[in-house]
Amino acid sequence: MFSIFTKKKSRSRQRKSFFQRFQREKRPKRKRASSSRRSEKSKRSNIFKSFLALHGQPNLGVVGIVTFFCVAGLIMIFSASAYYAYSDPNIGDSFFYFKRQLIWLGLGSLLGYIFFLMPLEYLKKITPFILGTGVLLLLYIVPEALFGHTLPDGSTSGLQMPLVEALNGAPRWINLQFFYLQPSELVKFGFLLYIASWLCRLDAEKKFKDRETYFSHVIFPFIILIGAISSLILIQRDFDTTVILVLATMAVYFVSGSSKHHTLGSLSILASSIFAGSIALMLEGYRRARVETFFHIFQHGPNSASAVTQEGGFQVFNGLVGLASGGFAGNGYGESVIKQGYLQQAAYTDSIFSVIGEEFGFIGTLLVTVGFLYLGSLGLGIAKRAKTNFGALVAVGMTSLLVIQGFLNIAAVAVIIPFGGMPLPFFTYGGSSTMMSLIAIGVLLNVSKKQNQR
Repeated sequence: MFSIFTKKKSRSRQRKSFFQRFQREKRPKRKRASSSRRSEKSKRSNIFKSFLALHGQPNLGVVGIVTFFCVAGLIMIFSASAYYAYSDPNIGDSFFYFKRQLIWLGLGSLLGYIFFLMPLEYLKKITPFILGTGVLLLLYIVPEALFGHTLPDGSTSGLQMPLVEALNGAPRWINLQFFYLQPSELVKFGFLLYIASWLCRLDAEKKFKDRETYFSHVIFPFIILIGAISSLILIQRDFDTTVILVLATMAVYFVSGSSKHHTLGSLSILASSIFAGSIALMLEGYRRARVETFFHIFQHGPNSASAVTQEGGFQVFNGLVGLASGGFAGNGYGESVIKQGYLQQAAYTDSIFSVIGEEFGFIGTLLVTVGFLYLGSLGLGIAKRAKTNFGALVAVGMTSLLVIQGFLNIAAVAVIIPFGGMPLPFFTYGGSSTMMSLIAIGVLLNVSKKQNQR
């Protein structure tokens, strides 16, 4: 009995020892597999680190918020344009505008990446060429803007200048067959770069210490520059782009100095801009009509007169209705009603914020608004840490260009300011606007690279 017990015990030990040996034989294999996976991960991380070391690490916060904007904008463009594209007998494809916007995002990302890799000194050198190209394209449109014949549907005959296209009587685009180029978008970008470079070369606070020379050598030339560019854009009946350009340029100028003369000059530029803008606003009848429509709808809201809501205020009133009807959480993706003819093409362009409000409610609109605030804070932080004055001013310019435009679009849709034709960056459908916005982000990320910061 004892011997049998001991045998059983020894067998159990043998089985146990075998199991333990089996485990010991298996463990090294697991370690080797996990170590190989770790080595693969380390290789990938090393490749990523070497890429960042070669090209510089951008601000990941900016990358994240812009990626979110682009993806959300693409989704909303499909929702806002599917009905219009499918019902159009010349299109008949619900994904038409979605696919085209995807192309603009791809091209814009590629161009933005090129500007991200470009050394800032080289960017500074080619700035006059960028601005000069934009100005020449604006000048090419001027004869059509001044002498073109407006047709009953609001477009122009286009007989004066080949390839020039108009929308609602405003010739702003050059038809390149595969792409509609809006020169004012290029001019906004190039002019901000040029002003940043010009202010750095001037170094006004060191050269011109007395008020008279400061005004004659800094303030007066600055007003002449911004006035000349703004006039070319205003001729094309693009008041909204002019406002964005002036505000972004003034932001760059304001942060470029801190002396008493500089502050007084900033106030002088602001007063001159308001005076000139008021005159430009009153000169054109359609601009006066927009202001009158704004005050009427702002005062009466849902009780606005039908003569206003069915005529000049049709788009503004329906956009406000859509924004309000979304409530707190919205009606759900794709469930917007106003995009079905009540906003026409503005549903996926200038008034897409109304569709966001109707489908995602207060939560969706708040998320977009906070996103632009976050982008603005990141951009100003990049400007603060920039190593050179040119980098700091460029960061302020690119940030102001996108954030000011975003908030003005939101304010116009919410009937806080008169409605215009400015796009919502990264959300509005359009080739020129989308690509130039991504190029501006590429420049901002260029400044954020570690080698360009302290």
